[in-house]
Amino acid sequence: KYEVVELLNPGIETIRPNGDVWKLHDKSVQKATLNINGQRVDLFNLHYFPFTYFGRKFDDPEFASAHKFLEDIVTSGSNPAIVTGDFNNDGVEIEDIFQRLFSNNGYHRAVISSSSDLAGYLEKNQIDHILVSENFKVSEHQVIRNYSDHPALVVDVEI
Repeated sequence: KYEVVELLNPGIETIRPNGDVWKLHDKSVQKATLNINGQRVDLFNLHYFPFTYFGRKFDDPEFASAHKFLEDIVTSGSNPAIVTGDFNNDGVEIEDIFQRLFSNNGYHRAVISSSSDLAGYLEKNQIDHILVSENFKVSEHQVIRNYSDHPALVVDVEI
């Protein structure tokens, strides 16, 4: 099964230094449900709102309803789940914002990167995440430096 769920857009805008007016684009979460050897697994992929590009902070209370909406989507099912994506959580730990996701629903980060893994990426705030529900055991992970503005994350998991 595959579906696309539109996120709750806070509708902010800003004027860039060159005078361009930027409006926050709509964003969505892709959800696929797979049957793997008789076990259903939900996979989510997202590219979250880049609040800092609009001169705003990720943890601004104004965005709490958007964050809750995302949490509701990725916790709506009962299947084991994997969430991948660019959360654009510049300068804020995602566990601090999505507390319900991590505490009540048993998600954890599959890749905890060291600063040396991310050297050159941190100052650009290009940090992606792979989250797995408690049903998964991470057997191996890698952060691969590449020519993108995001390092590649590779994770082997067991269910």
